[in-house]
Amino acid sequence: MTTALERAVDSLSDPEVSVADSLRRLLVVARRIDARALSDWLQSELQGYGPGLDVPEYRDASGLPISIRFDGYGGTQVTRRMHALELPDELSNVMTGMKLTQPIAELAALAHGSGESDPRLQLPGYWLARYRELAERGEVPHMEMMTANHVAVVIPRTYLTGLLDRIKSVALNLALELEDVSRDAGDAGGPTVASEPQLGEKVTSHMTMIFATNSSVSVASGAGSTAVQLQVGDVDGLIAAARTLAGEEVAGDLQAALAKDGGNPGAATRGVLGRIRTGSIGLAGGLSVNAAYDGLVALIAQVFPGFT
Repeated sequence: MTTALERAVDSLSDPEVSVADSLRRLLVVARRIDARALSDWLQSELQGYGPGLDVPEYRDASGLPISIRFDGYGGTQVTRRMHALELPDELSNVMTGMKLTQPIAELAALAHGSGESDPRLQLPGYWLARYRELAERGEVPHMEMMTANHVAVVIPRTYLTGLLDRIKSVALNLALELEDVSRDAGDAGGPTVASEPQLGEKVTSHMTMIFATNSSVSVASGAGSTAVQLQVGDVDGLIAAARTLAGEEVAGDLQAALAKDGGNPGAATRGVLGRIRTGSIGLAGGLSVNAAYDGLVALIAQVFPGFT
């Protein structure tokens, strides 16, 4: 008889199974191992991200093109695509922080929908009115002798297909890592994050990678968990968080390494992480090597975006 985790892995690796159905299989596992963060993520993917919820970076839509339809004499029409960088701040700001928050099934329907044109998200009328005013003054790209009458954000189907594939791949990698810890994870009466701490560490590591910038980093330890949110450039906050997470020795070594690297993580900083991974630096009681390493990498990435 196959286990719940095997069924999740099989569905996540099967291109014929929808992303939503695959995530539901993994949700069964998440609930049974009592991994709340994983359950919350899967529920948000299945039901959509409501107000106030952190939305993963992979759902970012701020770089999508804006399509403007211009009408001219004799019924002529021309459609022009622009990007936010081509527009003044008062117009480009509409794209700032834009995320696709719809349930995964809705995104899949858009990706696989009929018709030749890509899905579109219409922008509000005030945006179009302001664009027309700026076009009349020659302050934005426009079409001469034509009037802008429709504007929308274009969501390319290739973008949606890639988004769906990424979500499924992330979930599959997590399921496989849970399987490495315990093949019984997800079965009724099987191990939980409380009885098998490594399950919690795997979940925490993946949740950190999923949400990355601008979200809290929660790192499991033997005594519970530490949740912090750091801003870009907040080195003092990083050192304080490292001290809370892994202890004084780690915090001191990290601070010295960053200074040696000139204020940006480089060889010395990676050397500290390497020593943590090999267990040659003392850690706070109850914290595993993997949890310390993954947690510190996530914290450094918050302060220095792009660090991996």
